[in-house]
Amino acid sequence: LLLLSLIAALSACLPDLDPVDPDVTFSHAVELVEAIGFRPTGSEGGLLAGQYILDTFADLGLEDPHFQDFTVGSVAGRNVVASLSGSAYPSSILLVGAHYDSIPHGVGSADNATGVASLLEIARYYGQHPPAYTIRFVAFDAEEIGFLGSGSYYDQSLIQGELDDTLLMLNLDVTDTNDFPPESPLITFIVSHHPPAMEAFRKAREGTLPASALTFPIDAELVEEVFGGGFFSDLHHWRDDPLILAWPQTYGSEYHTIPGSISEIDKMGLAVTTKIILEFLRALQEFSPEDLRVAGARPFRSGE
Repeated sequence: LLLLSLIAALSACLPDLDPVDPDVTFSHAVELVEAIGFRPTGSEGGLLAGQYILDTFADLGLEDPHFQDFTVGSVAGRNVVASLSGSAYPSSILLVGAHYDSIPHGVGSADNATGVASLLEIARYYGQHPPAYTIRFVAFDAEEIGFLGSGSYYDQSLIQGELDDTLLMLNLDVTDTNDFPPESPLITFIVSHHPPAMEAFRKAREGTLPASALTFPIDAELVEEVFGGGFFSDLHHWRDDPLILAWPQTYGSEYHTIPGSISEIDKMGLAVTTKIILEFLRALQEFSPEDLRVAGARPFRSGE
């Protein structure tokens, strides 16, 4: 009886992960880390990883899955892009990105098989539940050598006028922790100090985690101001533009481990973080484009 009571008490502490499937989410990380392995830009592993993401986008029923090839100096890479059209606001875009390349001699388990796994699981959900806004899913290449893939995508979005219609850039870079119990992960959710964004974060946190969870928001604009370019990931390119910025980060001791392994990723921790990110996106869908739109330049850059 005591054992059953203990099991029941522990189960009550675990968050409700529905509709995130921990096994499906983790399987993407296993594919990238174990089946493919090293995947620096331009390598055989990098090409295989890009193809895997493209095939998964297609299998999930996303629209127009394609490679976006780019060349920067001597570096040739390819982003993987797909979309789901919004049912209510098709001309307004929520951009969700994660880089899939790894450092040269590492399998990129935490950084960033976890972010790609979260990206693909979120795409699976919205493939079954059409979003109110158009969601653009992008797996960026060449993050580890200077954010080159995301920079290329950003430049193309400027040329095509897409940036004017983008209301959010959500960057998924390291979305797992195995240094805390899975029911109380340490997540520093860098997010714009914008009322709908903060409300979406609050709903995501309260709807997923117990009160004891060490999960809190950090003002994105303050991070940028204090560190002067402190977004050391693909979010960097959008930092000056009038849109909501979000970067959920988890804490883990394994980061650029060489060579690294799948054991660095905790399946439950990955699922919990993915659930919070998904709930954040779902909460944003309740607002109108007028509510989500950020007016003008970043406050600390308005005088430049």
